[in-house]
Amino acid sequence: MSRPLPDEERAALVALVRLDGMGPNRLRWLLNEDVTPSAAVAALRSGGLLETDRHQPRGVTAALVEGWSNQIRRIDGAELLDDHRRLGIDVLAPDDPD
Repeated sequence: MSRPLPDEERAALVALVRLDGMGPNRLRWLLNEDVTPSAAVAALRSGGLLETDRHQPRGVTAALVEGWSNQIRRIDGAELLDDHRRLGIDVLAPDDPD
C-alpha cells in the first residue's frame, strides 16, 4: 500500500492540473517516475522544464511550456487545495486508495 501524498505535493498537483492545456497524458509525461509534483512546479516556475528521456506528448511545444511557466507563477496551489477542502471537494492523487 502506498503512503498518502503529503499536502505540499497534493497542492502542487492541484496547481499543475489548473494549467491551460494540461491533461492526463501531459501530466503523466511531466511527472515521470522520478519527478514529484512540487519538483515539476519548481522547474516550471524557474522557467525550465524537467529533462525527460521520453518524447513530449502531442502538442507540447516551447510556447505551451512558456505559457505554463507564466501561469504557474500566479497559482497558489496551497490556496487552491484549501478552497477545495472548504467546499468539501476531495483532491485525489493517482496512488490514493479512494
